Amino acid sequence: MESLEISREKAAVAWLDDQPYVVEVRKDGKGGWPDRQVFLGDNRHFWIEFKKRKGGRMTPAQRRVLPRLIASGETVLINPSLEEIQKTYMQILKEITNASIRRR
Repeated sequence: MESLEISREKAAVAWLDDQPYVVEVRKDGKGGWPDRQVFLGDNRHFWIEFKKRKGGRMTPAQRRVLPRLIASGETVLINPSLEEIQKTYMQILKEITNASIRRR
């Protein structure tokens, strides 16, 4: 039986794979890097780190890498719900659309 963390990650990846502006959902999760990097159009991306709902803890490497990503202006979702992922996707999509309109 797969863990709740894995089933949540699979559901998120399935939803993201169905979105028109998602170019790739790359798996990482090594060396403290978040589990997934989501690439969108217009050179935009965000990161997702999945944890168990109860008792999920960051590794020492994650405690070093994730704050650096956030401090450098990266969007990093830590243990998000599917709704939080959807909201982040829609926000970035809105920013891409607004930037495209300004370039015209």
